[in-house]
Amino acid sequence: MATFKFFNLSSDGSGKVKYNAPDGQAYILDPAQAGSGWHKVYDNNQKPVMAYRKGSSSTDFDGELVVSLDGAGSIMSTLLHNEDDFPRKCYYSSDGGNNNPLNRAAFSLRVDGESQCPVQRWAHYVIMVVNP
Repeated sequence: MATFKFFNLSSDGSGKVKYNAPDGQAYILDPAQAGSGWHKVYDNNQKPVMAYRKGSSSTDFDGELVVSLDGAGSIMSTLLHNEDDFPRKCYYSSDGGNNNPLNRAAFSLRVDGESQCPVQRWAHYVIMVVNP
């Protein structure tokens, strides 16, 4: 029987992004601190848990947020939407660890036409992972 795990991904009025990761910890990423390239947040073992880059001509102009699924038991996942106020075209993917800036199981999120962080102020998403 399949089981489901849920991981919150949200932003408050400050614009900082909070991720409740599979390791049980909450991590905060401040997109305002990002320069060029990937801006990363690390766990206590210095493994990256979150990565963000602003949109540019090499990223189809869309900003990208990548969060670790390490410990989730699977990368079979989807995005649930809780609050965003405006219809937006989100696109996402999961990766086993060989094609993302974390180099571990991860979930990547972009929003079509959004060059900044795809998780905007007051938005709330849930990543649902299915363990078949």
